[in-house]
Amino acid sequence: MRASSVVRLLIDHGLEATRLTALGHGEYHPLASNETVEGRMRNRRVTVLILPAPPDLAGD
Repeated sequence: MRASSVVRLLIDHGLEATRLTALGHGEYHPLASNETVEGRMRNRRVTVLILPAPPDLAGD
């Protein structure tokens, strides 16, 4: 849900929805234990990966 929220925010700020994808992995790849408040805070994260545009979108 957190990744989807970030995608919606980016769309609201003008990015094309067709160029964005949300993937949720936190449940399966936590950085820390969810047993502590600190661990849960570390696990609340979003990573944004920016890839170069494919040649047909880059205007080449």
